This record gives sequence, C-alpha cells and structure tokens, in this order.
Amino acid sequence: MKYSEDSAAEVDMNVIMNKKGEFIEVQGTGEESTFTRTELNGLLDLAEASIKRIINLQDKVIEQENLKIFLATGNKHKIEEISDIFSDIENVEILSIKDGVEIPEVIEDGTTFEENSKKKAVEIAKFLNMITIADDSGLCVDALNGEPGVYSARYSGTGDDLKNNEKLIENLKGLENRKAKFVSVITLAKPNGETFSFEGEILGEIVDNPRGNTGFGYDPHFYVEEYQKTLAELPELKNKISHRAKALEKLKKELKNILL
Repeated sequence: MKYSEDSAAEVDMNVIMNKKGEFIEVQGTGEESTFTRTELNGLLDLAEASIKRIINLQDKVIEQENLKIFLATGNKHKIEEISDIFSDIENVEILSIKDGVEIPEVIEDGTTFEENSKKKAVEIAKFLNMITIADDSGLCVDALNGEPGVYSARYSGTGDDLKNNEKLIENLKGLENRKAKFVSVITLAKPNGETFSFEGEILGEIVDNPRGNTGFGYDPHFYVEEYQKTLAELPELKNKISHRAKALEKLKKELKNILL
C-alpha cells in the first residue's frame, strides 16, 4: 500500500503469515473509526489472499534465479567434494575462493565441530552479505579419547596430511581397539546471523598401512568394514557415504524450507 493510502485509511491492519497459512502476527487499529467483527474477518481474508500471492511470487523467483551460496573453506579437496554433492540441486550456484572471492581468516577456537562450523559460517556470511556454508569435520578415535577431533587438520602441528597420519599411527601403537569415526557438522548461515547445523558421521577403524590413492586427510587409514576398503579406495562411493555427504544430504532436504 502506498503511504498516501495508508495514512488515509480509517482502519490500519498488519498481518504476518507463514507458508502453511498460519498467523504469526495480527495487529489492527481503528485509526479514524471503529470496525465490526464482520469487517475484521473481511480484512483477514484480504490479507490472507494477498500474502498467498506474495509467497507464490517468491517461489517463482527462487525457481527462476540461481541462488548463490558461498562455501567457506580454503581446503580445495572440501570445495571439490561439497560442490560435487550439491551439483544436482537446481538453481543453486556454489561459490568459493576458487571464484576469486577473498575472505578473512576465521580462527577456529571452538571445542566442538559445531562451534567451529557455526563461527566460520556466521562470520563469512556477514562479511560477504551472502548465505554461507561452512564445514568443520575430523577424525575421532575411541582409544585416543576422541583425538584428534577438532584438531584433526593440525594434529601434528604442521597441517600436513602425511605427518598427521604418522602421528596417528604412532599414538595407536600397541593398542588393539582401532574403532573410529569421521564426524562432520555443516552449518548454513544467513547474513542476519541465523544458523542451521546438520551432523553426519561414518564408522570405521584405523589400519596401520595406508591403502588407496584418492581422498585426503586420514582417508587412506580409515577402513570401512561394510565395503572392506578404506575411504581412499572408494572414490565413486565416498561422496555418497562419507560423514560430510550425510550432513550435506540433511541440509539439502531442508534447504528450501530454510530459504523461505
């Protein structure tokens, strides 16, 4: 409604509804005169019809335009993996530092995967004013009380995959229990600070000798009993069964509702 129409109205009515047709807020004021229950019902019917038209228009815009989502990671392997998993979603374009977007470094000082994932997503979403997805993931080994956990990428203090794996195998010497799991928490953040987090995990065990030449991180030492192979030996399956894939699938199922 135009300001001239709004200021001249005898009754002012503000209505907020969700896509299910449920009322979130109803506020009516008799600015110049009182109004009857019948007139109130008429105003609500008019508001409901108008809101439905607006929602339908929003849906059409979302369907027609590519929604840009930024992937907040500097890890090229994660960029490739997550982009591949999202490749079958229509009208969504995944951007990353590979597209020339510069982002500030975010200090991952959380004690859980979710804390780190949320922090990265929120800070980058606000910086870029763009919906952002961040992942924090790692390896948790039972016999090492959950280590390396949130320190997985820098377990050896160097950030080098080979050295991280060497330290892992060294710390497991003489220990029979090799059970472990990969955990991933994916967070989608909006520029207003709203967040949605999803967790995925895959169970396995650690083998001393690396197997396979694909994947990254601890993949060559992470043995998946169901397939009798390490993740590094499962290039065709990894993006369907991994911890990150499971978390992203949960996000994908909720994506449309989140974006409304």
